[in-house]
Formats: sequence, structure tokens, C-alpha cells
Amino acid sequence: MIFTVLIVLLSVIFYDAVVSETLLSVRRCLEIIIPSLYGSMLIACLVTNTGLHSVSGKIFSLPSRIIFHMPPEIFSIFLISNVSGYPAGAKLLKNLLDEGKISEEEFSRYCCFCFSSGPAFISGVSGHSKTGLIIFISNLTANLIAAFISGIKIKKQPDYISKGKCSFSCSTLLDSADSTARGMLQLCSVIIAFSVLKAVFSASGIIRTLSELISSVTNLSLSDSMAAIMSVMEITSISDFSGYSRGTVSLMAAIFSSGGICVIMQIFCIAGKNLNRKRFTAFRLLSASLSYCICFILYTFFCRDIAASASTFKIHSPDQPLMPSLLLIVMSIMLISMDKDKKTNKKTSAEI
Repeated sequence: MIFTVLIVLLSVIFYDAVVSETLLSVRRCLEIIIPSLYGSMLIACLVTNTGLHSVSGKIFSLPSRIIFHMPPEIFSIFLISNVSGYPAGAKLLKNLLDEGKISEEEFSRYCCFCFSSGPAFISGVSGHSKTGLIIFISNLTANLIAAFISGIKIKKQPDYISKGKCSFSCSTLLDSADSTARGMLQLCSVIIAFSVLKAVFSASGIIRTLSELISSVTNLSLSDSMAAIMSVMEITSISDFSGYSRGTVSLMAAIFSSGGICVIMQIFCIAGKNLNRKRFTAFRLLSASLSYCICFILYTFFCRDIAASASTFKIHSPDQPLMPSLLLIVMSIMLISMDKDKKTNKKTSAEI
């Protein structure tokens, strides 16, 4: 309660900073989040709603059951979540939990590694294809290691959780589009909400003080230290890093792997009380550390060409036209509204 009142007061005091940061976060959502994540999240929903993940899971039967000790369908969801973006894994697993196909213990375990920003989002933020690829490979490898570690104590080989049937219809497409629209609006809403906290902490001097402390004990510049703190709070601020040095890119990989506070809070909201939060946080910290080390090694061997000119690069947000994203938001709101009206009409008819 005291914290909330304090934030409200500081928001009034630093009104200009809050407005500026909010507008910037809206632009990031329109230019980065929606263009880079909408398509992959829609495909993820289609794959699971049609049951394609159950069919494709048979391909990964041996490694998933013997090495990672998970059902093949879950390994398919693992791959989908690592390509589609942060909320996808938790949402898909929550659907399986609600349907009674996995237990709470399994749900908590799978959420620990079905978690990634996805290559499209990484490339959209970083602005350099080779760097984005190195970061994605580092995150994926770290999640594979986390999946293996989480299954070490499991001795029994898991069975299939479904019969592996695949079907498609128009309603499946509409349901997938509706689910994706809701997910995107929720994601963007939380990002914009966190922009207020970032603005308050930045304008009050808290972030600068912490950045100076970090800069004094590390090789990071003051601007990169500030970018690191801001991106730990909300992941899209990772675009504020100033270059592509080995240390900077490795740090970016770690932050992408952790997801930042904003994304983690979204996962907590999606999972509710079904998630073991301490376990989840511990595995995200482990994956972030592994991502840093893996990226550091990969960068040494594969990114020497950009290391020499790291200071000339500037990580940027792509200058995309805003109209397509705005139209997509409007259509998403209309779709959600239509779905809500449909459910209301069904409820009214049932009561009659």
C-alpha cells in the first residue's frame, strides 16, 4: 500500500518523464513487439489447437523420453515456446494443466525451460542478424541444459499424454487468432504499465546511482549499465545498449534468457498458484548464467568480424510504419469483442 502511494506521488512529480517513457513503450510495442511476436504466437496457438504438436512429438520420442524425461508432446511445446516468445510456453502448458493432461508438479517443471524470447523478437531488438542468432542459440542451449537437469531425478520414462490426432477447422483458426490477440494485448499492456515504474526510478535518480555503482565495478559504460538495469525491469529496453562487444552481447543473452521482471510477473499471472515460483526463478537464473557463458564462447569464435567494429554499431528499434500494427490492434479488439458477445448470447439463451 505504501509503495503504491509512493509510486503515484512520484508519477505526479515526474509527470513529464512518465509521459515520455510511456510514449516510448507504446512505440516499442507497435514497432517491435507486435510485428515480431504476433505471427509466431499465432502459429504456436494453431499448432497446439490443431493437435499438430502431438503428432510432431513422435519425431522426438527417443530424446524427449530418455534424455529429458518428458512426454514427446511436451518437447514439441518446448521447441514451440523457444521460437514463439515468452508468454507462449506458459499459456500452452496452462491449457494442458486445465485439461488435466499434466499435473501441477509437471506444469511447474516444464515452465522452467519452456521460456524464451524467440529469434524474431531478438532480431527485432538487436538489429544485427549474426548477433541475434548467437543469442538465440545460447538461450536455446541453456534451456536444453535446464530441461536435462530438471529431469535427472525422474527415473520413469513418461508416456504420451494424447493419442496424437490432428484436425483443423475454421473455428480452430478463429480461436487461435482470438487467443493470440488476447496474449498480445496483455503483453503490451504490462510493458506500458512497467514504463511508469521505469520513468519514476529513472527520473528520481535511483537507476543512475545504481548504474554508476555497476559501472565502477565492471567494464560496462554508464549508458550500458543503465540499459542493463532498465532491461532487467522490462525487456524491450535492451535496445538501449550501445554496441556489440563480447561482454555486452553476452550480457544481452543473459537478460533475454531471464526475461526480466516484467515478463516473469506475466508468467506468474498466467500460471497463478500452480507454479512453484522459487523453482522457476532459480532455473531462470541458472539459464541466464548458462546463456552468458555459452554466448561468451560462441562470440569468441563466430563474431570476430563485428568485434573489431563494435563501437560503430548501435542497437536500435526498427523504423517500421505504425499503421499495420495499429490496424492489427483494432482488429484484435473487434475479434475479442465479438467473442465476448457470442459467449454472452450463449449464456442468455441457456438461461431462457
